[in-house]
Amino acid sequence: ADGGTTWTATLRPTAAVTAASNLLVLDLTALTDIAGNPGVGSANSGNYAVDTVLPTLTSVSIASSNANTALARVGDTITVSFTSSETITSPAVTIAGKAASVSNPAANNWKGTVTVASGDTNGPVTFGLTCFDLSGNAGTTVSATTDTSGVTIDTRSANADLSALAISPGSLSPGFSSGLTSYSVTFPNTTLAATLTPTKADPTATVTVNGHPPATPVSLAVGGNTVTVLVTAEDTVTTKTYTVTVTRESVYETWAAGNGASSNASDDTDHDGVSNLLEFAFGTSPTSGASGPGTLQFSGTFSSLTVTSLGQPVSALENTPAGADLRVLYSRRKDAAAAGLTYTTEFSNDLTTWEAISPTPTILADDGTYEVLSLTYPRFLSNGKKARFFRVRVTSI
Repeated sequence: ADGGTTWTATLRPTAAVTAASNLLVLDLTALTDIAGNPGVGSANSGNYAVDTVLPTLTSVSIASSNANTALARVGDTITVSFTSSETITSPAVTIAGKAASVSNPAANNWKGTVTVASGDTNGPVTFGLTCFDLSGNAGTTVSATTDTSGVTIDTRSANADLSALAISPGSLSPGFSSGLTSYSVTFPNTTLAATLTPTKADPTATVTVNGHPPATPVSLAVGGNTVTVLVTAEDTVTTKTYTVTVTRESVYETWAAGNGASSNASDDTDHDGVSNLLEFAFGTSPTSGASGPGTLQFSGTFSSLTVTSLGQPVSALENTPAGADLRVLYSRRKDAAAAGLTYTTEFSNDLTTWEAISPTPTILADDGTYEVLSLTYPRFLSNGKKARFFRVRVTSI
């Protein structure tokens, strides 16, 4: 366009070369003009630098600010750390599909960070690192770590707390607090089952009571029962266990609590010489000294008996056309088996040797809690001697 006076020569440097001092020399003697006149001397380009080495990234790793550095939850920071092989301009970093904030803490060390939000995609975190050196050479985009590090995003809730926990019947001790995981409650013996009602702090969590749905009644054995409330957060990993110790009293303990006696059956609360166990067994008051030694009081005949007051066992004689009818009368709890009580009637001739008599006693009266039984005196004992004394021995299992 300018009559052949301006020319351009292109030199493509060899790849992966770095040279700070370079000079292009144009030999003008090798040139001729249109008339065929040769050039004279040479022309220099002046010094120039060559840089065809592409920047690389090394020591690439990823970590979460979570206590578990391989897990990132909402609000956690994910950091990709890397080192460049040479000085670079600020790199472009994407983490989990979002542009990261980039920092250069020292020399060729770089960091890219993002904060996990609720709308982020759950799963392994992907990232991309793109950089340019000062010469404008573009490095290969890096999307993998150079170690075994990795991070998984999980935006599912990790809340495994309860906001309330109630038991029916009764109430827990102490009162419910989300941070408190151990509770207790005591029921009378008549309480056969209880139902725990847990309320989740996060509706996405799941909860079981002893491995069953919360509405399932828990059967109670006598003594201590451990009931476990397990809350599993939405993430299916985080769990929290609440424990309720439910004590179902024995028949004796419920009777003692309701009658002012101590929980120790061998005690004699009213100091009347009769243990709490015998007061319990025969239906007398454990807090009235006069009641313990008192005997069973009744009116009427053996065939039509009216009990006026319960008391210690007594012998009674009734004359019949067939002769004298001598019997032992005593009261027995109707729930004796459940209470763990065994009543054994024994006879003696000398108050030293006792012999148990096993015939089934006759029920003469029944008030719903206690029944009055009678057992005919044996004519003779196994040693051939006449029975003169009796006792009712009560044992507790």
